[in-house]
Amino acid sequence: MISISKIGSDHIGANRNNQDYFFVSEDEKVKVVMDGCGSGEFSEIGTRLFHLALREKGEVTVENFEEVVKDFFTKFKAAIELTFKDVTKVLYDVSTFTILAVFEEAENFTVLTCGDGYILTQDMAGMLLFHETKEVIKDGGEEYPKYFVYNYVGKDRLKFYKDEVTFTKHVYSKEEYVNVGVATDGLRFWGNLSHEDGEKFIELLKKGKKGPVSRFITKFNEKYVKENGEIKENVPVFRDDISIVF
Repeated sequence: MISISKIGSDHIGANRNNQDYFFVSEDEKVKVVMDGCGSGEFSEIGTRLFHLALREKGEVTVENFEEVVKDFFTKFKAAIELTFKDVTKVLYDVSTFTILAVFEEAENFTVLTCGDGYILTQDMAGMLLFHETKEVIKDGGEEYPKYFVYNYVGKDRLKFYKDEVTFTKHVYSKEEYVNVGVATDGLRFWGNLSHEDGEKFIELLKKGKKGPVSRFITKFNEKYVKENGEIKENVPVFRDDISIVF
């Protein structure tokens, strides 16, 4: 199984932290990725705290996952209210992150998504595909991505989601698929690879070993590369943070 989180080259250049994080249950039946929003100044705090909340919760299922998320945000907001005056701003800054979760069940892989990212599917023939979950509402030239925190920071952003942000459900039958995973939207930079390197990346994902995948991403984000015995400046490929559980 692959479970990795790598910082994007743009974040390194801007001296920012990796704002992604992931969670995998002990039995590896539940896999979650969280992607902190760049406009949330400290959104990596929320992703890491949510990871800890999932660990503390014990059993997390398709049926109770949204309630687990609500419980986290409700209690986290209450904790912020004890210390900060501008609760809305602080909550937005630390808790604006997407959530994508896959649950392996007896007959299906069920994926719950709230925000941008990717669902990875591998069918019985071995074909691996990336399915983008582009959950954004555009209004007046502005974009309002789907973040669960909107339920807790006022009506101005929530108005585009019919007064409540909820999860979108996707179901993949085990009769058709051997594996399903999720990734943050940093995966989109896979498209900047050459055809040959892109195919190699997919083959590494299929093998399910996180070390080779992690080293592959690191290699293509190095500032300098050795080519024909010469050191040359390289244009990093994976510019945004990327997390994958598959």
